Amino acid sequence: MRNSPIIHSMSLMAADRLFGALLVEMVSGHYMEGERFLSHRRIMRQWRVAAGTANLALRRLRTENVLGVKDRSGHYLPEGFRERALRVLHGADELADASTPLQQHRLSMKVLLNWRTGCPVKSVAVVLVLMRGDGRLRPEEHDATLARCAASSLTAKGIFLEAECLRVPIHFFLCNGTSASGERTLGRVLNARPDGVILIKRMASFREETLGKSFLQRGIPVVTLYSEGKDSDMVWGNFNNVGIGVSAADAFLRKGHRKLAVLTYETGNANFEDRLRGFSLRAAEEKRTSVTEFRLPMKPERSLFQSVVVGLRRKRITALFSTTAELLDHFFPVLHEAGIRVPDDLSVLMCSSVPKVANFPRPLDTFILDFVQIGRTAMRALNSYCSGQVAQKTHLLKPALEVHGSVLDCIR
Repeated sequence: MRNSPIIHSMSLMAADRLFGALLVEMVSGHYMEGERFLSHRRIMRQWRVAAGTANLALRRLRTENVLGVKDRSGHYLPEGFRERALRVLHGADELADASTPLQQHRLSMKVLLNWRTGCPVKSVAVVLVLMRGDGRLRPEEHDATLARCAASSLTAKGIFLEAECLRVPIHFFLCNGTSASGERTLGRVLNARPDGVILIKRMASFREETLGKSFLQRGIPVVTLYSEGKDSDMVWGNFNNVGIGVSAADAFLRKGHRKLAVLTYETGNANFEDRLRGFSLRAAEEKRTSVTEFRLPMKPERSLFQSVVVGLRRKRITALFSTTAELLDHFFPVLHEAGIRVPDDLSVLMCSSVPKVANFPRPLDTFILDFVQIGRTAMRALNSYCSGQVAQKTHLLKPALEVHGSVLDCIR
């Protein structure tokens, strides 16, 4: 019975469906070139398949050259894997019937997977979602408005720089995140008749899916920045925040630190949470390593920073990773008063667009968030899509680490 043709056929069908599901996983935006892919055991557990089914699916992925293998290191994602996976998905009707999750996913990815007829972008609408603001901006209003948010200003600068190279005009709009403002923004953008939309999300509470789908339903491609990339029909760009966390923990571990801490906000900001998640995942791989989370409100009182100092001392923490530079601005005076020296007593690493923070005289080791490059990447992605190239769903930038000596070897 074990070798019957019926069971063999069922096994092949299961492998085909798993093959399709893994292709969808690859283009989901959670992976970068050169990274390790899911382990054989995790695939079996996550999709509830037998070892033989997993082996067949992985073998086919290797045959299609969307998955590589390294001796004793498992599977990894080679250069160009996402584009090849998209092409395979584009012609994958034979993988499953219409009732399978793969086929349903492909139907929802029609904007992503379709080849357009090839028409370079001629005009672009940029929608900036800020807490205050609603309406279309005149060029003379750009600088004053963008000054409210440094990250948005730098992102817009990158978009403008790339648009100048492409000779594409930009129409700028503000949305305050409310439903009413979203409806007004939709009407204003449609009146401008752009070839594409770049949506800059700077409000964690804003749900970009509704506004983005309104454009997609009208055949207007959307690139959204700093979102979680949940909508499969929108191209999106962000920093590789999980990768930042992994690299931050690795930087401490290489220096011998084993008692680590993370300073972050208590709100559910996806970017900060991803940095924390990556940090914790990497630290968990090392024995005798602990990670303490210090979560603070958006406007923490001084007493809360003092409680962090107490926690650092009680747990003998030697290395601190801050998911944002803003918290360190207010934390350094409290550290100084407590007699904790950086980096002599506490190694510090952070994420920021610049390596400097207030109340500390020297630059810190920093993962530089290049917001200008994010803006340029968004403009290039939109132009590539409109020009008929295969759409790449996710563009993740890997920030470079600038070393300034705020992380020392642990001698304890």
